[in-house]
Amino acid sequence: MDIFASKKVAVVVPIFSEEQKILGTLKSLNNQHLKPKTIVVINLISEKIFQTAHKMGAIVVDIRKKRIKKYTIFSTSPLLAFVINQGIKKVAEISKSWDYILILSAGSIVDPSFIEILVKRAEQTKSVMNIVYFDKTIFPILDSWKFGYLINFKFWKKIGLKFPLNFGWAGYLILKAISMGYHVTFSSYDRNFYPPTTHIDILEAYGYGISM
Repeated sequence: MDIFASKKVAVVVPIFSEEQKILGTLKSLNNQHLKPKTIVVINLISEKIFQTAHKMGAIVVDIRKKRIKKYTIFSTSPLLAFVINQGIKKVAEISKSWDYILILSAGSIVDPSFIEILVKRAEQTKSVMNIVYFDKTIFPILDSWKFGYLINFKFWKKIGLKFPLNFGWAGYLILKAISMGYHVTFSSYDRNFYPPTTHIDILEAYGYGISM
């Protein structure tokens, strides 16, 4: 038996404007070799999200009536962090014994081995964060929120189970993890799947943090 098959993974999918794409995302998640134990969809759009997500076995957190004061026209960073935090909160309410949380952008349709490979890489490299970005991007950290993060749940608990509500939360988390002595890795995703995983060091993390 694969030693990774027992890993408990929860998936959080924030939805902003991808209502037409969520069905494909959920289908690809339900088709994983290493199936997530829970999929939480955070709804910012419409009632149709409930119907689609429930049909696919996901849990929906409705935050359409909630607001965040730090959101501005210049960036969606605080809003995105706020939305993701609602999903993480729900995941933590469901169970306190997760191995990993995967934060996946709606509209991302992934191969059946996607979660399995990410978990194996995280275990083998002892990384608390495995950040996935599209292969064609020039700025991996700036574009990574458009795809996904696999994050170790114990690490999450240590830092409070929240993304910071500021401009640059992605860079901050990377710097935080590495400053605490943990590994963070980047993996690019394309039709050929994964090239070798890339580790980043503390100076690179600091550069990403201040650039955000």
